[in-house]
Amino acid sequence: KDGLAGAEAERRLQEFGPNVVAREARHSYFRLLGNALINPLVILLFVLAASSFLTGGFGAGIVVLIMVFISVLLRFVQEARASSAAAKLQAMISVHATVLRDGQPHEVPLGQLVPGDVVQLAAGDMIPADVRLLSCKDLFLIQGSLTGESFPVEKFATREDAAGRSPLELRSEEHTSELQSL
Repeated sequence: KDGLAGAEAERRLQEFGPNVVAREARHSYFRLLGNALINPLVILLFVLAASSFLTGGFGAGIVVLIMVFISVLLRFVQEARASSAAAKLQAMISVHATVLRDGQPHEVPLGQLVPGDVVQLAAGDMIPADVRLLSCKDLFLIQGSLTGESFPVEKFATREDAAGRSPLELRSEEHTSELQSL
């Protein structure tokens, strides 16, 4: 109940790796340009431009190609700006959790949580990992992103029969594994 020793937490971090969800790699400018070009509307406009050139409508073909160029350019610029802004926002976000290490509460980044950590939660906290409840009082969780349930669900630190039930329906420690955090 006093949490892990600092050295043990460091060893587990080396063994299991950081507690992070895989992130999508940032796309290169060539990939963004390729995505802008491989678009059904752009392909249709290219086909229209080609048919205009083949039938002798050079003016119409040039106008359509200008439309394609402007469309691709605008989409490329917008996606590059959005990607850059998202990366800057992601760099600004630093979520921490309170864990017991060596019997003392410490604020650590979520990526530094390891299996076996004792996490202290307070009202408004996000659940930082898979957890097993050791003790709680009036714990209500909003799990709508997992279950679609629109109302908070009360959780308890007691065992109950888990046979044939979804892990999301369990109240507490019925669904555990070796790698779960405490």
